[in-house]
Amino acid sequence: MDWLRKICAKKQSAYINDDLETFKEKTERWKSIYIIYFTMFLMSLGFSIVLTGVWPYLDKLDRTAGKEYMGYVVAANPLGQMLFSPLVGWWGNKRGSVRLPLLITLLLFICASAMYSILEILPGDRKALMASARFLVGVSSG
Repeated sequence: MDWLRKICAKKQSAYINDDLETFKEKTERWKSIYIIYFTMFLMSLGFSIVLTGVWPYLDKLDRTAGKEYMGYVVAANPLGQMLFSPLVGWWGNKRGSVRLPLLITLLLFICASAMYSILEILPGDRKALMASARFLVGVSSG
């Protein structure tokens, strides 16, 4: 087991200093990357959990909605994310801080999720509202 311990041990002396970043900066950068990956995992997990309930919920809201429309509802989330991720990223870079874009997208996520959860009591075309709510959740994921 000593050989495994030696392989896995991270030594600061083994760190090559190329003057691009300090050891502390490299450690913080990788910590941020791990946090981003964990966040992406949670978002994907949440997406897949909600995805399993889309068809029963859509069928309950509107019996005339077919599986083709369910495809549109499912595709609305990634479409919103694909369209707005670059814009939200550009906005954060332009501001020099991601705090405001993060807070606004978090607020949008809460509102869109609330809208998705109360579709049964909303008047109007519920299946269109469902697609809109899923699109807004995708926008907020950007």
